Amino acid sequence: MRTHSGCIWQMVVGSVRWTEERVQAARREVFEETGVTMLRGLTAIGYSFSFPVRVHKDEQSWYAPGQETIDNTVYAAEVIGRRPILLSPEHQAYGWFTYEEALEKLHWPEEREALLRLHPLIQAQVT
Repeated sequence: MRTHSGCIWQMVVGSVRWTEERVQAARREVFEETGVTMLRGLTAIGYSFSFPVRVHKDEQSWYAPGQETIDNTVYAAEVIGRRPILLSPEHQAYGWFTYEEALEKLHWPEEREALLRLHPLIQAQVT
């Protein structure tokens, strides 16, 4: 999806709220950012990364007091069904890309690494 802040392409991302399990947060974030509810095989792919928390003084934080980093666990799922994508206000566009196109478009190196690790898993399912 292309974000409004910085006009970059990135995957669906988000944070775990205090009362959630990681897989619940993954489902919620996909729904909030795309309107997609029909996912099959939502699974952690064995890759994670961290980055610093950046919350502006005037924003409400979903993070615990004193939390300084966001730890991301990368999940993958198959989107089933053909409902229209309903973007959240934080995004301005979405796209379905080939593996090569996605590698080229993704802004963050951690997301490119996640895709590099995911690709062989998808290929194994196809064959």
